[in-house]
Amino acid sequence: MDFIADQTAALRAALQAGDSGRAAQILTRTLLESGRSFEATVREMTEAARRQQHGDH
Repeated sequence: MDFIADQTAALRAALQAGDSGRAAQILTRTLLESGRSFEATVREMTEAARRQQHGDH
């Protein structure tokens, strides 16, 4: 998996566990380390989440 896919999976796990603090940390780290705009990062994470839901890792 690439960075965005890894972070998306970690974000999903944190949210499913109800750990909003961890989810915020993951999202913040992803935004800071991606080097892209907020919109582009969220778009990439959304695409990664769709692939993960359909098993297309």
